[in-house]
Amino acid sequence: GQKSLKWPHLNPEMAAEIAKKSKAKKLILTHFDANIYRSLKERKEAEKIAQKIFKKTISAFDDLKIDL
Repeated sequence: GQKSLKWPHLNPEMAAEIAKKSKAKKLILTHFDANIYRSLKERKEAEKIAQKIFKKTISAFDDLKIDL
């Protein structure tokens, strides 16, 4: 994914692959690297990228509530 010795992050593709392989019910992309995903538009684009691999993906946003 995205490599940083101080703060590693997965890219959307890797997160989606892990969700798919683990047979997750849903993937919620959160804790975005602010240096790469600066806007909600960029986060929505990351969501679309992940959805190509794992359809049930959404990107989190402020005040999002999810029932488990």
